[in-house]
Amino acid sequence: MEMMKDWMETWEKNTAAWVDELTKSQNFVKNYLKTYEPALTVSKNFRETQEKFYELTGIPSREDIFRVMQKLQDVETKISDVCEKLDSIEEKIVRIEKTDRTPKTVKSTKTAGTSRQKA
Repeated sequence: MEMMKDWMETWEKNTAAWVDELTKSQNFVKNYLKTYEPALTVSKNFRETQEKFYELTGIPSREDIFRVMQKLQDVETKISDVCEKLDSIEEKIVRIEKTDRTPKTVKSTKTAGTSRQKA
């Protein structure tokens, strides 16, 4: 197992040195720049063609799906907020109903059945 680990470390070090040396050469940079812009142009053209295809066929694009998913998450958040508010209202109603059901003590007045004397 140790031998495999040593081999991997050696391979990584040698490959990193080779790539580092390669990217520093002027020839590499010159050729890279020659292919970079055309690759971007091809990528841009492909994206535009794909968007036009989606538009003509009615197939939703990745951006369309992303927008719908974002709106769906917004609606889900609003529904969650409404549910929390309804739960709070329900708790208040239950508390009010419990207080209405508790027997209320009525204070009796002593005036009933007693005679008052005038002074």
